[in-house]
Amino acid sequence: MSFIVWILFGALLAILGVLVLNKQAPPSLPPPTQQYLPTPTAPMQAPQVPAKHVSGPNKVALLATSEEVKTFLASGGLVMVYAEWCGHCKAMMPALEAASNEPNTRIGKFDGTKDQKFMQEQGIRGFPTILLKGTGEGEFPKYNGGRDKDSLVSVARIA
Repeated sequence: MSFIVWILFGALLAILGVLVLNKQAPPSLPPPTQQYLPTPTAPMQAPQVPAKHVSGPNKVALLATSEEVKTFLASGGLVMVYAEWCGHCKAMMPALEAASNEPNTRIGKFDGTKDQKFMQEQGIRGFPTILLKGTGEGEFPKYNGGRDKDSLVSVARIA
């Protein structure tokens, strides 16, 4: 007998739940119309910020855009394309900073995760990638030598 009472009680709760939920259902939204859509505006342009040096004793230039990378490499030196989360990049950073303190070296770094188009243009598939001065046609050769201070100094020297 008590089993039947529990079944009836459950059925009663289910019916009450359906009735309550139907009364509290949010009103349906009208279909989207032109008045709800934002008005088109011109795309925002990122401000052109000159390459800045990272604070501290090293002279590694922090490059913010791919255009800054191209301008930087036009004058020689090297640029390390890195990612903040990359363990290999973090391990290489002390050697890069030490190399930047040597006379007549020009070293920059660029966060490659910020510009996927540049990564595709340069054929960069991994981090860190070191780019060297190119022929001026937009594609820069990749450095595949040692990742220690002395090796980096040898390719980062300018005049």
